[in-house]
Amino acid sequence: MRFVVIGLVCAFVAVAVAAPADKPEKEEDKSILHSEMKNFDDGSYSWSYEAADGSIREESATLITEPNKEPYLQVRGSYRYIDSEGKEVVIQYSSDDHGFNPEGSTIPEVISETAKNLGNLPPEED
Repeated sequence: MRFVVIGLVCAFVAVAVAAPADKPEKEEDKSILHSEMKNFDDGSYSWSYEAADGSIREESATLITEPNKEPYLQVRGSYRYIDSEGKEVVIQYSSDDHGFNPEGSTIPEVISETAKNLGNLPPEED
């Protein structure tokens, strides 16, 4: 009798293990719908893309030359996507000789303001 019970338990375990797994969720289409890139001789550039899932990213950089200063790229960009809760997230950013400045719906205002204020500090002396 003991062997029958053990055999039945093993059979139930085998059936449970062999049961088909849940179907994975359908993967979201993330193919690129539009893409554009431009590079210029002075080092400036612009690029953008839009994906089928609604995400968008774009960025451009301009070479800035000022007397008595090293040339630098002034960068501006943004990106947008839908988060896991279905909310749209939009971030804009810029970067120049004063630093990186992010702004957006998910970035606390204190961080954006602090980044701006740090960029306005006088340069360190060597």
